[in-house]
This record gives sequence, C-alpha cells and structure tokens, in this order.
Amino acid sequence: MGYAVLLTLTACQARDEARPKPPPANEAATAGRTDLIPCEIIGRRLVTRQDCDLANATDHDVREGLAAFNWPKEMRRGRAVLLRLAVEQAPPPPPPEPPAPVKKPIEKAAARPGHPHAAHVAEPETPPPPPGPEAAVQQLPGEATPYKPLVGRYMSATLTGDAFEIVPQGPEHQEVLKDSVTHWDWLVTPKSGGDHELTVTTQVEFKDSDGNYVPLRFRPETHGIKVQSPWWLWVWDVVLQSPAWFKALAAAVVALTGLVVALAGLRRAIRGKSPADTPAGP
Repeated sequence: MGYAVLLTLTACQARDEARPKPPPANEAATAGRTDLIPCEIIGRRLVTRQDCDLANATDHDVREGLAAFNWPKEMRRGRAVLLRLAVEQAPPPPPPEPPAPVKKPIEKAAARPGHPHAAHVAEPETPPPPPGPEAAVQQLPGEATPYKPLVGRYMSATLTGDAFEIVPQGPEHQEVLKDSVTHWDWLVTPKSGGDHELTVTTQVEFKDSDGNYVPLRFRPETHGIKVQSPWWLWVWDVVLQSPAWFKALAAAVVALTGLVVALAGLRRAIRGKSPADTPAGP
C-alpha cells in the first residue's frame, strides 16, 4: 500500500514539473471584480469562467507533436549561426481499416481474353506527405535532429545558454496551425570556447479574453555544443573562469613583472651615466 502511494506521489510530481508557474495576476485589473474564479489548471490564478473553460479545453488538446532543430556539432567562437526550431501538430491517427471483403470464386471464363474480370484495375496512388519540420531546417547549418515536444494551438519557444549571445529573429509567441509548420529562429554567437550547452524550451499556452498568453505546459530539450576557440582566447577564458585567488595571483605576477622591468631600466640608466655628468667637488 505504501509503495503504491509513493508511486502515485512520484507520478503527480513528474506531471507537475511539466507545468510552469503562472505569471502573477494583475491585481489592479482584478480588484473589485466578482466574475473571477480560481482556475486550477493555471495554478488557481483568478480568471473568468470562460477563460478557465478555455484553458482546460486547450490543455485537453495538448499532444506530442513533431519538431526538428538544426543542432550544430561544433561552433566557432565569435561566429554567428542561425538556429531554427520547426514544429507542427502530429497528424491524427489513420482510421481503422475496414474488414477485408470475402472473395468470391471467379469463374474459369474470367481468364479468357476479353472477359471483364480479365481487365487490370490500377490502384489509386497515395499522395506524398507534405514537407515536415525536418525539411524546414535541412538547408541550415548543423544536423536536422527530430524530437517530440508538447504541442498546442498557441506556443512559445525560448533558446538559452550561458556561453552564447542569443538574438531572437521573430516573435516568441505563435499560433501553431494544423497541416502547417511553425518555426522560431535565433542568431547564436558563442562567447567562449569549450564544451557548453544550449537548451530550447517549448511551452504550450492559451490565449485569454484579454489577449494575454498564459502558460500551461512546457518541455525543455538540451544539447551539448563544442565551441572551437584560438589558443590565446582559450587562455584568457581560463583566467576569467578561474577562482578569485588565481586571479589575484595573476595580477600580482603582472605587477611584479612590471616592477622588475622598471627597476632594470633604472639600473641601466644609472650605469650609463657618464663621469662628465657628475658634479665636481669643492
């Protein structure tokens, strides 16, 4: 019994981890209103009954969709690369096939030339499927990697990485229409060499009656990126990322080196002073 309760709690926790914290409600806009209710699906945020019903309906329609991202295997420090996430809703499952008809025995006369059963009936050709997310990223640098995010009608996507400068090339919130591919683009420039990570996070949202996007579920996808860097920049990165005592030691070494150079220059200047320059005695 205790084991079953533990499994139930673990499953609930895993499900809750896929739900982001709702944005804080606008207290000025909700003050004094009596038509608002706490909506469970969005963390008991105060919304109208209509918006809460819409949030529940949107969450009910969330499914695993299809996506592709052109993850680069390697990048070069200071060189910008266009990265793209392409998403589409998963197609509905095909209808079940009807039962096979019972074949009736064909008369022997059917094999004679000119008999109507002897004519060959060509089966209808199946149209090719429309281009999916992978086709939308194949022309870009990197490797078109498919995966399955959570997809709904309204979505947002963000790309994050501490070692990169990331500039979005379009809106963060978009509508994902059926039978079409929606994509997000970012211009990404590595700021330091070494092994780093990039994380793309997709978030399913619903659009309330005021036009605000409220998060419902999210799913992150992380990949490791190796960034090539010239050796002198790599040394500088090591110094910047080192502990405080190492930085202080490096500064002391630089200061001591400057002092030694200055003393050596002063010593050479004293030795090079000619006797004629020395003032005569009394």
